[in-house]
Amino acid sequence: MPRNALLLLSRLLLAALFVPSGFHALADIAGTSGYFAGLGLPLPTLVAWATGLFELIAGLLILVGFKHSQMLMKDIAISGGFLALAMAGAGAWSADGRVVAGRA
Repeated sequence: MPRNALLLLSRLLLAALFVPSGFHALADIAGTSGYFAGLGLPLPTLVAWATGLFELIAGLLILVGFKHSQMLMKDIAISGGFLALAMAGAGAWSADGRVVAGRA
């Protein structure tokens, strides 16, 4: 398969993660807002709209390949942070650290 076809397929698969999620969040804004309210987030309706729009727009930008290089560096940095947390845990100065130590 040609390189450009593989890159297009990659963008299609990545966009398939974000676009439907954003669409569903916006299609049921009351449900999305209720979910965020249940998490205790302030301004759940605003957060629901912002999250849904971000997922939808980010998915479309990935699909068309807009600003890929800038997004790649951000994604690598975020992935590195998550990898560090997955490997080392949250640490003693965290809610998880208090639970493990039996002080929660």
